[in-house]
Amino acid sequence: MINENAIPLEEKFRILSLLSHDLIESGIFRKQNLSYNQFVILKILGATGKKSVHEIAETLKISRAAASKNINTLVLKKLISRSENRSDRRYYNISISPKGIRLVEDHDALHDERIARILSNFSDGEKEIFHRMLDKFIYHSIVVEENLSLFCMQCGGKYEGSCMISTIKEKCFFSVHGD
Repeated sequence: MINENAIPLEEKFRILSLLSHDLIESGIFRKQNLSYNQFVILKILGATGKKSVHEIAETLKISRAAASKNINTLVLKKLISRSENRSDRRYYNISISPKGIRLVEDHDALHDERIARILSNFSDGEKEIFHRMLDKFIYHSIVVEENLSLFCMQCGGKYEGSCMISTIKEKCFFSVHGD
């Protein structure tokens, strides 16, 4: 039986979304004065190696001009490098620098540490149930909401082939081989 005075499930989900966003936003990339898109560019390049401006724009669902602006900022901060594409001089290959790799690794470690601290309050059984419920929620969010503009969860390749969006949308930009 649901307590009438309890916060509605929809409101709890909104709060969970805000908390999740704050956990991500309060990471190292915020201290580096980077936008979320700039950080995602670093994650993509860290997982895949080189990408073109077009591929980055497509992944983030932003214009090439916006992608170029983000890339220029990252180049100035020495987090990525830009090199001419040898097969077509009109295009550039974008790759992550060692400094960019360290930033992503530090952020991920801090993020994982924060999540682990929170999950340490859960029993193993509760973690398993929570894990399954989140998978189910994500899956049905994707399947039921057919008009979702979500193209990629930008997980950094952590789903390792079991990504629900990749299965449905048939594309993963974190795949090293472009599968």
